[in-house]
Amino acid sequence: MVGMLEQMVPAIEIRSVATRPCMTAYTASGAPYIDRLSDRVGVAVGGNAWGIMTSEEIGRLAAAMSRGQEFGAEYGAGTFRAIFA
Repeated sequence: MVGMLEQMVPAIEIRSVATRPCMTAYTASGAPYIDRLSDRVGVAVGGNAWGIMTSEEIGRLAAAMSRGQEFGAEYGAGTFRAIFA
């Protein structure tokens, strides 16, 4: 990213660079919550610090949930059920 920025803005003087995760959300179950809360509201949250590596599958499962499709047999019933305190 620094190289791209330096190409786009040649006069820029970058003194330091640091990276931070955008957000890390943990769930009580340790699995992401991919669940329908009502007929019109669903959630797909809680990567438990694995979001970057699992986001494609979480997105696929969330899209299936949004279309009213069941998760595959490889996931047990309730694996991704949202738990509220």
